[in-house]
Amino acid sequence: MKPRKLKAVIVVDLMGVFGPGPEEGVKAHKKSFTRVLAPHTVKFTRMYYPPPPEGTDLFICDYGEMLPGCTDLLESNAREICRWAQDHPSSLVVIASSFTYEQQIAYELAQRGLALDNIICDDGSQEAEDRIRAFFELSPLVAKPRTASCLITPKKIGGG
Repeated sequence: MKPRKLKAVIVVDLMGVFGPGPEEGVKAHKKSFTRVLAPHTVKFTRMYYPPPPEGTDLFICDYGEMLPGCTDLLESNAREICRWAQDHPSSLVVIASSFTYEQQIAYELAQRGLALDNIICDDGSQEAEDRIRAFFELSPLVAKPRTASCLITPKKIGGG
C-alpha cells in the first residue's frame, strides 16, 4: 500500500464540560489519528459544525460532551452527517462518542433505512482502530470499490 495524503476535518463539542476542553480534544484526536493512520500523512482542519468541505477523506465528529436538553442541534448534526456520508462513500466518518453514535447516528441511519460502511463508532477499542485502518487500505481511491455494509451494527434504539 502506497502512503496517501489524507485530508481530515475534526468537529468537537464546544462545551467541553465533562472532560478536556475543545482544544485539548482536537489535539488528542490529531495525535490518535496520526498514529492510527500511519504511514499515511494527515492534514487536519478544525470546523465548528458539519458538513466538511469537498475533498475530505476523514471526518471526525466528537459530540460526546453535549449537555442533556441540547438534542435539537445533535439531531440536526446527525442528519447532516448521515447525508454527507451517503453522498461521499469514499470518505470515512468517525463518530468519536459511543453515546452520540448509539443515540443519534444509529437512530438516523435506521430512520433513513441506511446501512453505510463509511460511518463507524470509535469506542477506543483495537477493533475500531483496525476498522479505521482497513477503510483507507481498501478505499476505492486505492483499490476496488466498497460495498454498502455496516462495519459496526447499530444497537436497537428505545430498548426492548
